[in-house]
Amino acid sequence: MINVLKVTPGSSIAIIGVGAVGLAALMAAKICEAGTIIALDVHQSRLDLAISLGATHTVLSKDVDVEQGIRKIVPEGIDYAIDCTGLPKVIESMIRALGVRGKGVTVGSPGQGQTASINIFEHLAFGKTYVGTHQGDSYPPEVCRFQLIHSY
Repeated sequence: MINVLKVTPGSSIAIIGVGAVGLAALMAAKICEAGTIIALDVHQSRLDLAISLGATHTVLSKDVDVEQGIRKIVPEGIDYAIDCTGLPKVIESMIRALGVRGKGVTVGSPGQGQTASINIFEHLAFGKTYVGTHQGDSYPPEVCRFQLIHSY
C-alpha cells in the first residue's frame, strides 16, 4: 500500500476486504495520514475492528455495491483504493469509484483466467490508474540491506 499507492496526507482511500491484508493496508493508510479511510467488507465484525484501527467510515458491502458505498461518502470519487478480495465484480466497481487521477490496486488473487472490464473512455478521460502488485512491490535486497545496517 505504501510502495504502490503512495497515499498522501489528507487524501481519501477505500480498502475493500478488511481481513488480515486489508487491515494491514488500513493501518498503513493511517500511518500515511489519509484523511478519509473507508473500510468495506461483508462482515460487520471486521468493520468494527477496522474502526478501532483507524477507519473513518465503514460500508457493509453485502448490502450495497462497492461504488455506491464509496460515492455516498466521497461523491466525487476516491483518491486511492485497494482491493483485497480479487473478485472481478468488486474490482470493476472499485475502478468506477475512483475519482479524477484516482489510483486503484488489487492485492487479492481471483485465480487464473478471471477478467474484469473497464470503461476505457472514462479511464482515459479521468486519468485513472489501475495496477496489480506482488508482495507490495517490495525489493528484498533493499529490505535486507536496511536490516543489515540497522541490526542490533
